[in-house]
Amino acid sequence: RNDIIRKVEEAQVRAEDNALVNVKTVLFFDEANTTDAVGLIKEIMCDKRVNGHSIRGLGSILHVIAACNPYRKHTDVMIQKLESAGLGYHVRTGETEDRLGDIPLRQLVYRVHPLPESMKALVWDFGQLDPGAERLYIRQIVSRHVATGSLPNAVGLVDVATVVLAASQAFMRGRNDECSFVSLRDVERAMMVMVWFY
Repeated sequence: RNDIIRKVEEAQVRAEDNALVNVKTVLFFDEANTTDAVGLIKEIMCDKRVNGHSIRGLGSILHVIAACNPYRKHTDVMIQKLESAGLGYHVRTGETEDRLGDIPLRQLVYRVHPLPESMKALVWDFGQLDPGAERLYIRQIVSRHVATGSLPNAVGLVDVATVVLAASQAFMRGRNDECSFVSLRDVERAMMVMVWFY
């Protein structure tokens, strides 16, 4: 909660500075439904307040956007594997009280909290990136690591790494199990490994 409040305060100051040069400011909350403070994010986005106080410039020089993780349930086979392996599954599915509606939270691929009713009208499903757009993002990620010197500026490195990472994403997305849930975060993780080896 305190981090969110601090970011809103920082964004208000930044928005006021940016407005002097005619630039609007966007405050972005990623994975907004994975935090226990989803109610505070609702207050910011729907009520235009934080802890009961109005947010300066909201809607004119400051805009707020949030991304949410999907409510995606593990397959029955995966749930069975998790329960039979232990790993914190010592309480059977029917006995857990930690639920999203009728679904035990531990059966979800992403640990998410339900959105407050007043936020649901703001939801827009953008789906997944198309392969071309994903390749462009991957290229930007790889290029950033080369530009900062964390990877060498070798001839063809950006092209080769982009092709390999895009193929890896496509391969994993084609799987028929929980491994098919990939994102650009996986590309960032792969880059961390590449940088570590460099």
